[in-house]
Amino acid sequence: MNNRAAALAALTGLLAASACATPRNGIGAFAGGIDNPAMAPGGPSGIHDGAYAQQSSRWAGPVHGEGLSAQFLATDTFGVPLVGPPYDDGRRPVWLSTHGFVYKLELSATQMRVIDALAKPTGLGLQREGLDAHIAALDAAETPLAMLRYMSETMRLGERISSDGVYAVTTADGRILFSEGRNRLVAYGDAGPEGMEARVARLGHFEIPADQLTNPAERLYGLMATFDGHIAFVTTHGLLGVVATSLDPATARFLRLSGEGVSNSIAVDETGGIYVVTDRAMHRVQWTGEALSLDPASGAWTASYDTGGAQGDIRLGAGSGSTPTLMGGPDDPDRLVVITDGAQRMNLVAFWRDEIPADWPGLPGQERRLAGVFPVTFGDPDQASIQSEQSVLVSGYGAFVVNNTLASAPAPTPTANVFLSGLPGVAPHGAERFAWDPDQNRWHGVWARNDVSFPNTIPFMSAPSGVIYGVGARTTGEWTLLGLDWETGATRIDVSLGRSIRWNSTYMPTTVFPDGAIVYGAAFGVVRIGP
Repeated sequence: MNNRAAALAALTGLLAASACATPRNGIGAFAGGIDNPAMAPGGPSGIHDGAYAQQSSRWAGPVHGEGLSAQFLATDTFGVPLVGPPYDDGRRPVWLSTHGFVYKLELSATQMRVIDALAKPTGLGLQREGLDAHIAALDAAETPLAMLRYMSETMRLGERISSDGVYAVTTADGRILFSEGRNRLVAYGDAGPEGMEARVARLGHFEIPADQLTNPAERLYGLMATFDGHIAFVTTHGLLGVVATSLDPATARFLRLSGEGVSNSIAVDETGGIYVVTDRAMHRVQWTGEALSLDPASGAWTASYDTGGAQGDIRLGAGSGSTPTLMGGPDDPDRLVVITDGAQRMNLVAFWRDEIPADWPGLPGQERRLAGVFPVTFGDPDQASIQSEQSVLVSGYGAFVVNNTLASAPAPTPTANVFLSGLPGVAPHGAERFAWDPDQNRWHGVWARNDVSFPNTIPFMSAPSGVIYGVGARTTGEWTLLGLDWETGATRIDVSLGRSIRWNSTYMPTTVFPDGAIVYGAAFGVVRIGP
């Protein structure tokens, strides 16, 4: 065995050993939440990893940049690469829902390939042929305005991308489920028993009845698997529903959060709690196994938060820009749900997830359900606007947020701005880490940096490795894989990817895969970074 092969073998063994169990991080708190038996094991099986939406992986990732290289696989438009359960030979497929196709991929150090791709019936997305020419044209554009014109007039991206299929789940039985069109939940998976080489097939769908939708613009949006084998979903106008993973319409149940808008996905816990943040309130809706309930006697609750403040840049909706994140495992002293609020200078907000502790005195001027409100500054208290479109990364009782307020916003829409968000003079700066103290029941700051930029990515971390990963931008306009130390904030990884738009993460998470690679959905494909 040569030196390189020996080193890779040793690295593989180290990754496997460190990833064999779900680590605990902090005072008893699980990294990544707890396993949801309805989802593909180990993750990432959802856009925020698992049911707790923590973006904290059990898999060991890289701890330094040496030996890392980036591979790009063209698809059409962006989506979230999710891992399916392993086949009998141990190989695991990667499922990807973009705007135009459903892909089955193999992503490894030696193999980056499309096993099969099935066009969606929506007619969205780009044609896979000609992508290289589009990327070259955008890279050659001399100004942001020239890029915008090309995307609008030549690519017609405004007509080709929507919320369809962005939020997806891979299930324990090997399917990928996501939204399609205004009111349809669909399932895709293997067409036959050939394992890794099986082709992609559409396996079924469920349609929300027309009489449940109250607005012509209402669309199915976020979703997550419940622990009892259902899919919980929410629409842009506040309709919450559940249906069995079989998608049998007889199993569907609905509840309307009247007059409330939703621009984020949802989290679920093992007791039937479904956590939905709207532009008016934070909700725990209780799934009893038979019905959805807002009755406090069932464990449900509703609490207000600061939803005000100017929106814009890459923000997709009013109020919070974050999918709710669950903090604390079943046996931990404090169990919370965490968001960033909609204040112009946002705060990190925690709510008591279950019963409010009897001795909790409450926060001055706040509802008693609120456990903690802490200002986010990124180390610069003079910033006029601080807002994020990304969910709070949680590991143990630690939390991490990034800034998405652009230095300048050259485009009129959030989606257009996200394609330009890494440019010099446009990219935002700021990242900050916090910790919840379960003895004192309060937040405190751990570290902050205002010199790093994560323009649009959802950051992930590896709990075994203690590193936060995100797609960053340098002041030179280069995209980079950034890795920050969880405890200190020090830069541990800074690997240049290049200036091409192909490296733009376009709202997608920077996930840790079971083999230790960093994988993310990019503007027009999938990126894998590993040894």
